[in-house]
Amino acid sequence: MSFSDTPRQSVVAGRFYPGNADELREQVTTYLALRPSKPADLKDADVLAVMVPHAGYVFSGPVAGMTFGQIDLPDRIILLGPNHTGRGAPFSVWSGGGWETPLGTMPIDAVSRDALIVSGAGFSPDMAAHGQEHSLEVVVPFLQVKNPAARFVPITVAGVPMPALEAAGQVLAATIEAAASAGERILLVVSSDMSHYLPHDKAMAVDSMALGALASLDPEKFHSTVRGQNITMCGVFPMTMVLFALVRLGATKARVIAYATSGQSGRAFGADMSKVVGYAGVALTR
Repeated sequence: MSFSDTPRQSVVAGRFYPGNADELREQVTTYLALRPSKPADLKDADVLAVMVPHAGYVFSGPVAGMTFGQIDLPDRIILLGPNHTGRGAPFSVWSGGGWETPLGTMPIDAVSRDALIVSGAGFSPDMAAHGQEHSLEVVVPFLQVKNPAARFVPITVAGVPMPALEAAGQVLAATIEAAASAGERILLVVSSDMSHYLPHDKAMAVDSMALGALASLDPEKFHSTVRGQNITMCGVFPMTMVLFALVRLGATKARVIAYATSGQSGRAFGADMSKVVGYAGVALTR
């Protein structure tokens, strides 16, 4: 395996989120303190995975903050998101050094990274997919503020056949089980927005359909619903992979913590209710 110590520089700081460290920390802290209108009771729940959005913070930050604010963040995280650029490997595991944001450098969990890459399930050491990809970077400051000791494995997931997603999901589960045997916890974090550029009411309707399928914890049902109904949820492939992992890990419930469209969250910034993006925060528990 070939790895590099080269850190990943932030590419959307100052655009998707503040480029100033103090402003960024204050904004993320404010979002984490927000409480959902109907808080999920996660006090005794074993949270295996969460899904959060990845748009500009003024639009999706409140939903991401409410979601992360309801859970404990362990020291080890596997962060998966879509590949918007089309570059790199289908299952692209960042093979460089830590990820830099204005808040500092978030280190890589080399143990989990190496286990995934040697598994034979298609996880490839790759930097090309990550160079200009925003879906994972936007989540990183939330992880840094919520748990400064956390380290992670960044992975982008492109569209591949279902058997490949299932095989990769099994490896994710095995990696989590191995960590648990050693007394450590790994949280799966999926970065995904929901429907794109629909009228507000239509977006809410189709997103409800996708979230209902997600609640079944059936990866094939979820995938076929999103793809079959042409729901433009960008993280359908990483979420399907994670659902395969969660089946093996014994997940029993998907709880929607927060939902909003850009028309709602971005109203103060002139958001257009006729063309919105949907954002959901979900905790998947055992």
